[in-house]
Parts: sequence; structure tokens; C-alpha cells
Amino acid sequence: MAAGDRLGALAGQWVQALLENELPPEVPQLVQPGLVVVRQSTTLTAVDDADLRRALHYLRENAGGEVTIESLCAALRLSRRSLERKFAASLRCTPWEMLCRVRTQTAKRLLVETDLPMTLIAERSGFADPARFSVVFRREIGKSPNEFRRFARGVGT
Repeated sequence: MAAGDRLGALAGQWVQALLENELPPEVPQLVQPGLVVVRQSTTLTAVDDADLRRALHYLRENAGGEVTIESLCAALRLSRRSLERKFAASLRCTPWEMLCRVRTQTAKRLLVETDLPMTLIAERSGFADPARFSVVFRREIGKSPNEFRRFARGVGT
């Protein structure tokens, strides 16, 4: 059961208990928060540097394909060193780390919204193979893709 559903069911139980003149629980009832999937349209563009905005847009639009840092630099007409400096100064990461984040965000969305197998999620997220996908995903999120999917769907929580 998703977090919102759990919270709604618990609220319904409390209202029913109050209607039946029962006392509310003496201790706070905690509900595990649900997963928030941030849409790509709401991230990645709040930077002042026009080159960085273009770089982030390029990564977002092309992350599912065979993006390399070299192809990013060529598309932006920037040297690799210049791009790396801009990323480090404004975003405190490398272009490669940002590409991994963007791909991971795509994978998170697919894990939550679809029942696609891991091989297709890896492919559609831009990872070369499922093993690499799993390694990067665990590094970025702290859970395996399967663990994340179960958590997001409230299975086993």
C-alpha cells in the first residue's frame, strides 16, 4: 500500500474511532513517508550560467542515448576543462556525475511508474548494461533497483 493510501486508511480509522467516542491514541502514530519522485522538468535548470543550463538541458534530453562527456562538450562548443570547472563551481559535481544522476532519475521514474523488467529500464535510462545500471543506481540511491521499486510501491514496508 502506498504511503498516501496508508495515511488515508489510518485517518479513516481515527475518524471512525472518534465517532464511536473512543479516545485518540496516546502516542503519536508514525507513517513512513512515501517516495517523492522529482520530475526532471523541476530540476537541473536553476543555475545562473547559460552554458550550464544548456549542458543540463542536453543531458536531460539525451541521457537515454549514448551520451559522452566529449559529445556534450562538442554540442556546447566548450572545452572539457571549462565545462568541468563550471560544474565544480556551481553544482559541486562533475559532468559525468550529473549524467549518472539524470539517468538514475529516469530509472527511478520508470521503476515507480512501470512494470518494465530491469534490462529495459537500464536500456531506456541510458545505461550500457543492467549490471552497470545496478551499480550506479545503488551508489546514487543507496538501494538496488529492485529494493527501490518495492519500497516505492510500499511492498514489505
